[in-house]
Amino acid sequence: MALPAARLLAATRTLAALPPADIHLWTDGSVSANGDGGAGYAIFVHGTLRVAGASPAGQGVSEPRAEAIACLVAVIFPFQKSI
Repeated sequence: MALPAARLLAATRTLAALPPADIHLWTDGSVSANGDGGAGYAIFVHGTLRVAGASPAGQGVSEPRAEAIACLVAVIFPFQKSI
């Protein structure tokens, strides 16, 4: 079994060898203290912000569910709010 430092080095080299991504999807899902959930996203194409949006995630949702809703909204409704 490889040592953690060796695995990290191998992973870093592998990632560095990949071509740059054309599209980046950034998401954030969160839940406030009162239980309201929110979901936001931003889509960058070749480093330029193209679309951003936010959506309520519902009352009483978990953090992972709010994050999943952010991903879903970004994939399904990405061009409702063009920048």
